[in-house]
This record gives sequence, C-alpha cells and structure tokens, in this order.
Amino acid sequence: MVRVVRDEAEVFEVFGAQTSNEQVYEAQIQDFVSPVVQGLNLAVIAIGASGSGKSFTLSGSASELGVIHYFVESLLSTLNNTLENEPGVAIKHTLRMQLIEIVNEEITDLLTKSKRPVTIEPDEWETITIQGADRRIISSAEQFAELHSIAVQNKTNAATEFGNLSHKAATILTLDLIQTIESSTDTQVLVSKVTFVECPGIEVLAQSPETVRLKQGPTLNQAVLALQDVVRDVAMGKSVNASSEASVFTRALSEVLGGNTIGIAVFNFQCDDHQGSGANIKLLKQFQRIVNFPIANDNRAICLLHKYRRESINLRKIIYGAGGETVEEYQSKICLLYTSDAADDMQCVDLGGRR
Repeated sequence: MVRVVRDEAEVFEVFGAQTSNEQVYEAQIQDFVSPVVQGLNLAVIAIGASGSGKSFTLSGSASELGVIHYFVESLLSTLNNTLENEPGVAIKHTLRMQLIEIVNEEITDLLTKSKRPVTIEPDEWETITIQGADRRIISSAEQFAELHSIAVQNKTNAATEFGNLSHKAATILTLDLIQTIESSTDTQVLVSKVTFVECPGIEVLAQSPETVRLKQGPTLNQAVLALQDVVRDVAMGKSVNASSEASVFTRALSEVLGGNTIGIAVFNFQCDDHQGSGANIKLLKQFQRIVNFPIANDNRAICLLHKYRRESINLRKIIYGAGGETVEEYQSKICLLYTSDAADDMQCVDLGGRR
C-alpha cells in the first residue's frame, strides 16, 4: 500500500512549464533593478531538485536567455539612462562580475577555471566578499554574455559513484556596482551587490543528514545540508554563526539570508518527483519566514556600519573582561561606551556627505 501525503504552501506566483524566462524576469525580478541602482543589495536564489530547471531559469540555454541576462541588460540600460538624465550631476559607475562554483567544499573560479586560495570576509564596505576569485569589469550586455558563456562551459562535468557532481554543485554569480555621484555641493557613493545563486540539488534533504553523510561522505553534500540548517535557524530567529560556518557555501551567503539584502527565492519543481518536491516545499515554508533588512549602501550608512562594528568589538571586550564586576559596574561601562561614541557618530554622518 502506498501512502500519499499532500502538502501545500502559499507563494507569490506560480509559473507553468511553458512560461519563458523573460516572463519570469518581468513578473518577479525586473522591478528590483531600480532599488539596486539606488544602492540596495539583491539576491536571486534558484532552489530545487537536480534536473528541475535551476540552471535553465538563471542561465538559459542556447535558444533562450536566462533571467541573469535580462537583469544585466536592464541594469546597464538604467545606468546609462541615469547618466543622460541628470543635468548638473557627474555620475560614474563601475560594474564587475565574479562567478564561482563550489563542489565538495572546494571553490573554482569559473572565469579562469582555477582552484586558488579563497577567503570569505567583509570588504571595505562591510559586506561579505569572496576574495581571491577573478573579477571582470562589465561595460555591455554582450560582453557579459560572452564571459558568462565561458564560465558556464567551465562548470564541472565530472562524475563519481554517487552520480554527476554537477548535481552537488553550487554556483554564485556576484555583480558589484559602485556609483560615484558628484554635484556642486555633495559627493555620494553608492555600493550595491547583486547575487544570483544556483543551489545544489535538494533531493538529499529527504533523508536524514546522518544517512547522507554515511552513504556519500562528510563533505560532498555539505553545502545543501548547511543551507537547510541556516534557513531553519534564520527562520526561527536564532544565531546562525555555527550553522553558516559549516560550509563554504553558506558562509558566502551570510548577507543573503537574514541580512542586508532584498531576497527572491525561485523554487523549481518537476513532475512526478515526489521526494524532491516534498523537500522543496519544506524548505520553501522555512524561506517564507526569513526576514531580511536591506538598506541603501551609501557612504553615510557605511560610515555608521564601521562605527557599530567598533562598538560591537568594544562590547565583546567588555563582556569577556567583565570578570567579577557587578551588574551596575558592567552597565556603567556600556553607558560610557555609548556616550563616548555618540560624538563620533555625529561626526561620521556629517563627514559622510562630503567624501
């Protein structure tokens, strides 16, 4: 006897198999080009079982462009129109791309097809950055399409006893946009990051993590297992420090899940895949509970982020050095810290507008 379990989830929109990538882009992603130009971060995450269409949705095929291409074309068009329609204002922008693949906890730079030492750390703008992988300046949609095509060809096609490694792989495309806006009275810097993420196949999530690791080793599926843990913790409002550190993949996404980013999750389903669809719906429900906090990343906000980072470091020092202090002495130290940093805060905001 076969027991059929029905599960449901509410979503913003459902697209059929005949829907084009352009229609998906126009319905769910196009409206976020303007916020990116205004300095906000954006992430589009494709999730689903192996073979469900994640790569096709993001990157397209020989006969159809992916949503990534439509986004880059719209972004460059919007930036060029802004340059032409702002009299009395000098605007300069730089758009760079980076594309990596993570397989078995190893990072490959798909623009150069090389494995190299990579660190994941905050950059000068206080955003998590993949350091060590190549970045290319993009000036046209055609140039991007050419580089992206080369990168896609460099994706892994190896196989093991557990199947094609592409099913275990995650890819992360990062677009960094830096804009300098100068007028007669002010200079503003806007920094935006756009991240397109193709997750590994989530069908293994239908099994327990212990079973997966026992059958296929401790690291082959670590990216998707860690993603499940991070999504669960963020959805429940828990600290994600431990779960995000479990994989290179989730460390790279620390700003995307519960951080300073507008997030769009695109879940891909395929017919008759009951196991993959069940895991997909379970993850979808957890994603719906995630709350992100996007802000415009201008030089004023960045200055404040530096200030709060200093404050956080100082608070940790106070906590670790509190020793046998009384609660009153501990609270007094925190009050003094806030008082001493208040003046720095005002100076920081004031200077931010003139840099």
